[in-house]
Amino acid sequence: MLSSVICQLKIPDDPRVLLGTLAGEDAAVHRVRADSFGIAADKLVEVQTVDYFRAFLDDPYLFGRLSALHSVSDLYAMNARPFSALAIATLPYARGPIQAAQLSELLAGATRTFNELGVVLTGGHTSEGHDLALGFSVTGYANEDQLFRKGNLVPGDVLILTKPLGTGAIMAAWMRGECSATHFDEAIEQMLIANKSAAEVFAKFGVRACTDITGFGLAGHLLEMLDASRVSARLIASSVPVLAGFQDVSARGILSTLHPDNARSASRIQHRGEPPAWLFDPQTSGGLLAAVSNQAAADLLSELRSRGLQDCSVIGTVIESATSPTLEVE
Repeated sequence: MLSSVICQLKIPDDPRVLLGTLAGEDAAVHRVRADSFGIAADKLVEVQTVDYFRAFLDDPYLFGRLSALHSVSDLYAMNARPFSALAIATLPYARGPIQAAQLSELLAGATRTFNELGVVLTGGHTSEGHDLALGFSVTGYANEDQLFRKGNLVPGDVLILTKPLGTGAIMAAWMRGECSATHFDEAIEQMLIANKSAAEVFAKFGVRACTDITGFGLAGHLLEMLDASRVSARLIASSVPVLAGFQDVSARGILSTLHPDNARSASRIQHRGEPPAWLFDPQTSGGLLAAVSNQAAADLLSELRSRGLQDCSVIGTVIESATSPTLEVE
């Protein structure tokens, strides 16, 4: 089924792919030449990631687009260029034609995104299950001297977040029929923004510390960076971009099912009263979080906004850690 569906997709030819979706072989094969990526041969490194999750929308095409964006995000978070992807799909039990139609919509959406980003879908695997699910194993390439890492935070740097938070709770509300169409559309609009442009801007400005905000939420992913760097951070709550829909649904007690697990990190957060709920909201296709010198922040934000990231913001500062890394929220 997968091969017949893939054959119908509009996947452009790439001379770097020796054997791809149409070859009918047991595995995909691509040529790895440093000059084709503009990287010196002794600095070329391969970067791999995988992501997979159940559908949270009843639109397979849109879910395919979002799944592709979410899957490539880890590579952009490390300043790598995604090159090829293998699909991993679970289709609900049904007759063959129904499954084929679902798979076709999923991969059509994903292929649209991959084509826009210069990523080649080279194959994949399908299985049957109770719930529709999709993910991708993505391979990319980078210059090892220019990788973004979580552990490169320096006291005095400012923290920049490129996209607003809140998609987890909004999607939870949508699945329950308790989210307005306006708030849903605003969340989808943000989720459909790829992190490619942000990564390019960060590389231009010499950013070295970066991660993407996904399942662990802002608090979880920032604490990973603080632990790796042995520093602390101070966030300004009023500067953190949050979708209006999140404030609406969270005020009614609607949160993602992942929220309670993420909130276990609250003991490491210094805040008067209850920490803001958006700290623990898991994101799908969330933005990038990076550190840059205070002197470069204004120019960097200006360029991000010129690339369409209007909600980007300086949300805090990296500070020295007296003992163990902590997160202060003012």
